[in-house]
Amino acid sequence: MLAVGRRLGGAVVRNRLKRRLRHLCRELAVQGAVVVARPGAALASFAALRHELAHLNDMG
Repeated sequence: MLAVGRRLGGAVVRNRLKRRLRHLCRELAVQGAVVVARPGAALASFAALRHELAHLNDMG
């Protein structure tokens, strides 16, 4: 499940971030997690998002 709030930016920014996070969740096989995007996520590169999500996935 993804949660991307309005404070992150306009619809284009939020939708781009949701697409990136959905792709990474499928790629990293994230199951049964709630991903809440924080303001820094909108500015992060795809590689940075992958690194952080993989790190969090390994912890759980």
